[in-house]
Amino acid sequence: MSWLNSFLTSVCAALVLIGALYLITPDGSMGKPVRYVLSLCFLAVIVAFAPFNAAKLDFEFEKQACESQTETDLITDAAVYVYTQALKNSGINFNKITVCTDKTENGSISITKILIYSNEPDYKIRDALADAAKNYEVVVINE
Repeated sequence: MSWLNSFLTSVCAALVLIGALYLITPDGSMGKPVRYVLSLCFLAVIVAFAPFNAAKLDFEFEKQACESQTETDLITDAAVYVYTQALKNSGINFNKITVCTDKTENGSISITKILIYSNEPDYKIRDALADAAKNYEVVVINE
């Protein structure tokens, strides 16, 4: 989004500069051509960003990718991502993380167990996961 910031900065600067020049243009026979040139300069500022950055405006989301996943899959993927980042930030080597979930009586999904396949000691992994290790059953499987 830095290109958007530079685009808006350029447009605002061009508006201020061209507006100031527009105010000081003479009212005589030179006024109309000078204002025409200033308008062309402003259009050039706008068009300068269009061909290069039009490809960066990709707001189409792949709806099908999310629709094919169930709520349980989305929650599990989010939990795996959080635990993966926590272990990576602590410098712990691991091969795989599996999050086991269960549906409660009221229909909500809860995490029941976290399986971590690693050759690191159990206490290091529990320290890295901090609160997640206290709230859920964490099983370290040595490989």
